[in-house]
Amino acid sequence: MSRIDTSGRGKRSPAGRPPLPPHLKRSHVLEVAVNDHERAQLVQQAQRRGLAPSAFVRDRALGLKLPRAVARDGFDAGQLDALNKLWLTASTLRKELAPLANNCNQLAHQANAGRFGEAAVLLAMQELTPLVERLRQIESEAARLLQTVTVRDDR
Repeated sequence: MSRIDTSGRGKRSPAGRPPLPPHLKRSHVLEVAVNDHERAQLVQQAQRRGLAPSAFVRDRALGLKLPRAVARDGFDAGQLDALNKLWLTASTLRKELAPLANNCNQLAHQANAGRFGEAAVLLAMQELTPLVERLRQIESEAARLLQTVTVRDDR
């Protein structure tokens, strides 16, 4: 017994995008080692031009003309730069703070258990003083950057 197609669609075409011709297909992957700051810069520049990071790096390396930077979400390019700098600052701070916060929690746990004398607590506080100063600097920088960013209300 044969089945009868009652869907009205007939023969189905393959799903998805048609394959690229072999000369246009990108079948090789190059790995490039970058640090966190370099990666963030590449991603930022790609986003400003509406490109994926890989397309930005490829086009830049091949000397192709890149699209102009565009304003996004009501921000101009200068404001986007300020926001990205603020994001990088926060990212750096997060990386600096994670191990220090862990150490503080361990110290507090030991102190609450009565395992430290007064001298050890004072020494720990001396080591934390530069961190507090760094936090104040970053807070001041963040406030300054946020003042430079104003959203245009023309959407």
